[in-house]
Amino acid sequence: MTMSNVEPKQYVHFPTLWNVKWSTDGITDLEKAKIILFDFISKDDYDDDGKATLWDILQASEEGGHFETVSSLATAVQQQVFRNQHSSFDTNSLLQRMRFILIKCQPNMPKLAVTDSLRNFFFDVSLTHGLATDSTKPSDDITVLESPRSALKVVIIGGGPTGLLGAITLAEQVRCRELVQIHVYDKRWTNEKFGEFLFTVYPEDQRRRDQVITLQDHVTKLLSDETNDSIKYGLGKLGAERVWPESRNLQIRKVEDALLKRAQDSAFDGMMHLHGADIIDEATLIQEAGEDFHLLLGTDGANSWVRRHYFKEDEESCGSSLALGVALDRGQSRLPRPQALNIFLTLCQTRYLLNASHRDGTGYLNMLLTEKEYNECVSLDGTPCDFRSPAYIRINGAEPPGISQDQIFAPYDAKSSLWESISDGLQLFGFDEVDVKSIVRIPINLVGVKIATKAIALESGTRLHPHCLVSLAGDSALTHHFWPGRGMNSGIKAAIAWAHQISDLVLERGGGFAGLDPVALSPFQEFMQQLRQREHNQRSFVIQATSGAPERMEAKLRQASEQRAPDWKTVPVLCDRVLRFAKRFEGRDRGRFDGVMNGLDGTIKRILSHLRTRTKAEMYHSGPWPTEEMGAPEVHPPKSRFSDKPRSRASVDTCITQSEPTHTTDLKRPRIKRAPSAGITPNQATAADENSGWDIVLLIFHILLGCYVVARYLV
Repeated sequence: MTMSNVEPKQYVHFPTLWNVKWSTDGITDLEKAKIILFDFISKDDYDDDGKATLWDILQASEEGGHFETVSSLATAVQQQVFRNQHSSFDTNSLLQRMRFILIKCQPNMPKLAVTDSLRNFFFDVSLTHGLATDSTKPSDDITVLESPRSALKVVIIGGGPTGLLGAITLAEQVRCRELVQIHVYDKRWTNEKFGEFLFTVYPEDQRRRDQVITLQDHVTKLLSDETNDSIKYGLGKLGAERVWPESRNLQIRKVEDALLKRAQDSAFDGMMHLHGADIIDEATLIQEAGEDFHLLLGTDGANSWVRRHYFKEDEESCGSSLALGVALDRGQSRLPRPQALNIFLTLCQTRYLLNASHRDGTGYLNMLLTEKEYNECVSLDGTPCDFRSPAYIRINGAEPPGISQDQIFAPYDAKSSLWESISDGLQLFGFDEVDVKSIVRIPINLVGVKIATKAIALESGTRLHPHCLVSLAGDSALTHHFWPGRGMNSGIKAAIAWAHQISDLVLERGGGFAGLDPVALSPFQEFMQQLRQREHNQRSFVIQATSGAPERMEAKLRQASEQRAPDWKTVPVLCDRVLRFAKRFEGRDRGRFDGVMNGLDGTIKRILSHLRTRTKAEMYHSGPWPTEEMGAPEVHPPKSRFSDKPRSRASVDTCITQSEPTHTTDLKRPRIKRAPSAGITPNQATAADENSGWDIVLLIFHILLGCYVVARYLV
């Protein structure tokens, strides 16, 4: 792939007469610009108020002391005539004249920050390139000039794995701060200083998510080598754990830490911007992100305000489920049972689900509940136990340090039948009460949207564009039943599909964003429909129909209670289910299951003998995992048309070509002096080649940063 293929040039057509007038000798660029604008006032159709304002600006410049440079004159036109707004995506004659002036003046314009604002306003990527009438003019009447670049501004709400991977993948694909500006917002972040560097991190005192998630192999292959390396490094020497045949288990907090660090790689300097802000409505969105963004991506979770506010009429509720989550932490010890055995115990019934890491002894024991059981999940003071206010149990008869009696899990205190079921679930996988860290109840609301992208107009009179494009990804677009372990995988695929579509449109430079038409993102929309069909219809709904819905679980528990099936009836069936699953898995990954296959039937019987007869009957009637019903080909995001996968970073931005036109230099974003990997200008590239000291500085920086992250998060 050549550079020209990556970054094709973009041209604008202008009347040749303007070029003739500009060729007048003996006058300054400012005087030439005034001639072009006075000509506009006398000849072009435009509203009288706008012409009057422009006349006042030109007169003030004529009198001296005001607007004495082309930059200041153009800024005055932007602010006073256009009022920092584009009322339409169509180009008008004044906008086109300003483009002509700025292009012609570039060699003589100073490298100031103001030129960046002018470039992004007058050459906005969402505006059409030229006047509609230009296409009908004879070629002799047209002058073609290369257009400066302008940045696509992207706002992402939610800095979880989906949001961060959407931002990282887009940055990896485009690799040019002058073509895209990415702003990610998450209320959990804060800034910390490490030496002379400022980093965005999670506060030490913040309660983090404890879940262990399952990451599919085919999903990790979609990530760049650098991003995969960052995740592996963030997991520490233990790494991710192979539990299921085609996936690995890992702590979600470690994934978030690794991706947050990756997003702050020097390769993304000036392109990636991370903000610790709580955006909960459009007012806070405008306050934090401004009104000049082109694209908004909502990755703010299952309770997404982006979805509720902008996609309310497109929401479709697809059922619900109720569950309990028991957070487990065995300290320095590993899991009580081998993971292969945990798999079989999980698959033989649908009442309990263990998601845990053998390598660090943490995870969650999940349990499907009836509505009655769900309502019982409160602390002694009556507070519902959720992620914000979890409940606890006593350890050796005493409350855990810092926990009051009011926070004790009420069913535990009363030794109710619900606690008996929870206790048997712990016993099933070999855990003791001392391993329990906290308890929460989990409502699972299956929600999907009919469309994943739409045009919306901000409710503000000062917005830059008539509308922007809003998209959804992750749980914001598609909430899953977490029993199949697909939520993060689907979110990552959606984020990559979105990033590929955006980067393709940016790199093509064919005006794909002109008018901000949702049709431009139709490949992403089609993928999201396929993803919903696969994950909702063929996975989550199958679990719902088996025992996931509260009424289904209630019916199964009632059946278990009424029939009172004895052990001689339930235990052989549960053992047979385990053996059938074991045989299937043995053929797929024999080496990993050898340790538990010998005497497996006896092992299962010994484990079940420690459970209550009622619990075994509930497991029996809940039914095995419907794995065959959930089996189908995976849905993969469309590949980028510019590469098979996100490209590795280069020492310079891809937007810097070897034949950089001199007349576009001064409308570019001013560069910040950084190491070569952060992206450098052509002149700086020569200096960087001659000064290898930057490489040493960069190496030392990454070593120190790695030590800091290990000390900060992994110890």
